[in-house]
Amino acid sequence: MQLVTPAILPKSFSELKEKINAIKPHVTKVQLDICDGNYVENKTWPYTGAGPSIEEMFRRGELLPEADTVHYGIDLMVSNPDEVLGDFVLLGATRLIIHFKSTKDFKKTIDLIKEKYGYDKEFAPDLLSVGMAVPIDLDLTEYAPYLQYIDFVQFMGIVNIGKQSQKFDPRVIAKIKDFHKRYPDVCIQVDGGVSLETAPSLLDAGADRLAVGSALFNTPNVGNTIKEFEKLSEHFGVYE
Repeated sequence: MQLVTPAILPKSFSELKEKINAIKPHVTKVQLDICDGNYVENKTWPYTGAGPSIEEMFRRGELLPEADTVHYGIDLMVSNPDEVLGDFVLLGATRLIIHFKSTKDFKKTIDLIKEKYGYDKEFAPDLLSVGMAVPIDLDLTEYAPYLQYIDFVQFMGIVNIGKQSQKFDPRVIAKIKDFHKRYPDVCIQVDGGVSLETAPSLLDAGADRLAVGSALFNTPNVGNTIKEFEKLSEHFGVYE
């Protein structure tokens, strides 16, 4: 079981490779945060242009760095997820996170993934799993009808998504508690503001997985920090 998923917000392709090399001895799953500068203010590779374009990678027959051993989840903070999600599947991603407010028709996006990539939440989720990211200010009644189509929910622990080192918003704890009480069988991931200080409260509320960015990469020893996070799974009995 991997409690912590390192979240990488790369300005360049070289930064992505550097951080993958830093975490690959310690984890098998990673989250790649993709920001287009439109849905969110920030831009990451490939939208920064700092490194090969996706088209160039296709021409060369390349995958995401270490995709043969590292399982990539792609957090699509973009305004056109339907247009680009397939690119990342072809580059080796096995998990997609679609922000509920990034698409006008969430069900249509899920249907597209089913049609093109054979996605089936009831069958072999390791081949391709899909999550729904929900902001703190989104009422449960708005997204509850779509839970039947996805594998997990990602609660955002910050208001201004797309940037790391943002202040944790404690309102998310009550949101998770309420959700977990209503839907105890739905896997919960939390992204944004996750640290060794906030993680216990999130796990106690019902979270199953933690996406960790700056609280991991801004430490002197990434491997030791991951171990500190993973110790929490023993205390809270979190198993996947």
